[in-house]
Amino acid sequence: MGLTEEQILSLLEKIANGNSKSLREQALSSLYLEYHRSVRNYIFKTFTQDATVIEEVVQDTFFEVWKQPDRFRGESKFKTWLLGIARHKTIDRLRKNVINHISIEEIEETLPSEDISISDLIHKEQIQQGLKYCLESLFTAGKLSDAHREVLHLAYIQDQDIHEIAQVLNCLESTIKTRLHYARLRIKNCLKKRLMGGIDHGE
Repeated sequence: MGLTEEQILSLLEKIANGNSKSLREQALSSLYLEYHRSVRNYIFKTFTQDATVIEEVVQDTFFEVWKQPDRFRGESKFKTWLLGIARHKTIDRLRKNVINHISIEEIEETLPSEDISISDLIHKEQIQQGLKYCLESLFTAGKLSDAHREVLHLAYIQDQDIHEIAQVLNCLESTIKTRLHYARLRIKNCLKKRLMGGIDHGE
């Protein structure tokens, strides 16, 4: 079932005001066990596959929780807040290491408001497999930016909604909708061609 938001708040309270270091460490350990895979997966899929960088960022992220547990006020889901920390820690570390510099830019294209649902095409499990393939092929071909890739990962892999994604990325919900719509157009075409056995060239 996983931890409830109430249990998470209780653990954060113990980290902040526990009577002993052991009690505080146990509380942090519970949060780590619950969320470290999500943080690792997010960094791996969105930013870098460098195992050293990923491990460093995971540790940095949970150390931030250890230092400032009271920063979480329940205004969003804890996972959303945690991924926001991980995102900033990853970008900072990559910039410091001068590797795989992540350029997150606002998307300027004006797109129609009609929403296109990928879920109507194929089963959820097939969607995730197809998304992985299409993300890699479209990204490699230069048809999707880092920003589009990140939004798709948060939406379909991390199962975040528009509001939560906007909080993680610290930008307007309208920007997230625009990025998602543009990316969905590309992904839909890719998935259609994949299902028909064709070769997608990102068009």
